[in-house]
Amino acid sequence: MVVHLLAHGTSGKSGGVYVIGGDGKRTTGDIEAWLKLVEDHEPENEAPLVLFLLDMCHSGGPARLNWQQVMRAEYRKAWVIAASEPGKLAYNGWLSQAVAQVLEWFHDDTLRVDSQLPHIPLSRFCWEVKRLVEGYVVEGPGVEQLVQTPLAPLGDDLSHLAFFPNPRYLSDEAPAKDHPEAREAAEPLPTAALDPTLAALLDEAPDFRHFMSRASGVEPFLDRIDGGFFCGRRKEVSNLADWLRGKGKALRVVTGKPGVGKSALLGVLVCAAHPALRPKTQMLWRRLVDPPPAVSKLAVVHARRRSVAEVLAAMARQWSLKLVGSHTVQDIATALAESESPPTLVIDAVDEAESPRELMAVLLMLIDSRRADGRPVCRLLVGIRPERRFAPLLRRARRARGRLDLGRAPRRELQRDLHGYIRELLSATEMYGMAAQEEAAEELARSIAHRLTRRHHMPVGEFLVAALYMRTVLDQPVPVTALGARELGAEMPRGLRELLDLDLSQRPSTPWLRPVLTALAFAQGNGMPEEIVQAAARAFRVKEREQPVLGRNPRCPTCRQLLPAQRCGQRRQHAISPLSSKPCRSATSGRWRRESLAVPFGSWRTVVDGSPVSAAVCGTPCQRGWMPGKVDQRSRVLGPCRSPVIEVSADLGVSGPQAPEIPRGQKCR
Repeated sequence: MVVHLLAHGTSGKSGGVYVIGGDGKRTTGDIEAWLKLVEDHEPENEAPLVLFLLDMCHSGGPARLNWQQVMRAEYRKAWVIAASEPGKLAYNGWLSQAVAQVLEWFHDDTLRVDSQLPHIPLSRFCWEVKRLVEGYVVEGPGVEQLVQTPLAPLGDDLSHLAFFPNPRYLSDEAPAKDHPEAREAAEPLPTAALDPTLAALLDEAPDFRHFMSRASGVEPFLDRIDGGFFCGRRKEVSNLADWLRGKGKALRVVTGKPGVGKSALLGVLVCAAHPALRPKTQMLWRRLVDPPPAVSKLAVVHARRRSVAEVLAAMARQWSLKLVGSHTVQDIATALAESESPPTLVIDAVDEAESPRELMAVLLMLIDSRRADGRPVCRLLVGIRPERRFAPLLRRARRARGRLDLGRAPRRELQRDLHGYIRELLSATEMYGMAAQEEAAEELARSIAHRLTRRHHMPVGEFLVAALYMRTVLDQPVPVTALGARELGAEMPRGLRELLDLDLSQRPSTPWLRPVLTALAFAQGNGMPEEIVQAAARAFRVKEREQPVLGRNPRCPTCRQLLPAQRCGQRRQHAISPLSSKPCRSATSGRWRRESLAVPFGSWRTVVDGSPVSAAVCGTPCQRGWMPGKVDQRSRVLGPCRSPVIEVSADLGVSGPQAPEIPRGQKCR
């Protein structure tokens, strides 16, 4: 519920803030009494969440009450956005104007939050309103007015404060047909070939779409679920199938370099073992030599971009634990200890969660918790990268002989599996599926598998590189001879950067693509807002070659349109972050953006109109109250958005407006 009040206000001798009505008299009770009426409502579980928008003088007091500061955010019912500081005046209905303008901007897509969020985060809404009122003050008659927003302890989860719906929210149950992102979201992973009863599952916290797409083996290649092409990993599949049958110790960890196939292995096992997916996804797992049986009480979680609280909530929901309100790992462990038998959890992409180390600690606490009979409270299968920060979990798995490193496959076995995988991918296409092209497909698959399994180390997974190269193969004519097929396979890049360069070189009609992707390669934290993508992309362009074509600035809509064209595994909705409350980290591709898209250090000294990259992003003329469409394009407010860029500049050794000379070959962190 939102209560919006535009009125005169006054302070009493006791410090209470009263509303003055149309008759010129103040109300009987002060605003604090209204707030307490909401907070003390009985029964407590029926009390509504209420946001008070107080556009009146002296209104800051009710937003800064002492008893508000000691309440836990999840129990607090009344929230206040006030037009002015305590004891100060408010002018011209600026707060009301700002609220209306911000909501209009969210509606017409001038302002945006992640399409996976059903509501606009209250913190983002407050920041935009406060910034806009500051703009009114700058343009006003020399008065001061500072909006007071709610205070909450750092780290508190405020996602339950759902006051304003997100117009860009996409639901698999009822997507808007005329919504551009609804159409785009439907294209990469169409589910028409699957049973319609799966539709209700695709938008749950477990993210079944992730496990299904990885199990298919073609998502990097075709961007959709189109049959099952999972190939190889026979020993690992047999090992984990037995583990899902209840054999062995409670902990298993699947690890390996990016793109090696961790998610694909977990995905095909989840499709076979999950009771809801098993009968509907046989096309994805039926080729397994030793598929696991259906496992009751199986919970699956895709941890990418999820908080610890979201992961715990997903566990409790899937295991049907009767817990009230928010719950801790101790609450879940206690509830599991009383169950008939230990349930099973499969969790992927722990390294891409919002707080990976905190999530790892939660998983270790679960595996250390014991039932009355001495067994762990649950069985745990984790997909994770072998990074130093996860050493406690990796050591625990190694001691239990439960660590499966997919990067240690024998070379001949890997080459055989790659050959079979590529051969099947080619056979599924119209170009190589005909009898006349069988020889070319065979030679091409053999050549690519041989090149990828040469003794030189590859920093990324061979299966991922092979699938991505198939896009380039299909853009070229089918080789007429076996020699031509072998030469095409021998030309395949062995790294993602070289593969990206090849892909971009075939797109002369999209000259802004490389600068935009280069800018996004340095996104940190909550991602990179579109204003900064715009400024950084301009600075990253190659001046001599691209300036005549590109013009001065890429417009934000152009940046949004460019990313779907970049097909190397990058997802647009996770690349440009409109200051959403979710971290900007895509899947495997999100981790290699920095490695493959980042230009050499010399490009950080690229000068555009006399300014290096750091100056192009952080040194542009700035007005405190920037309003879209109302000031010059070169004037923008970066606000808290500036910190990720400044952090990256510091990493690169950029301490001032000019970047120092950095020797070539120095490693980028």
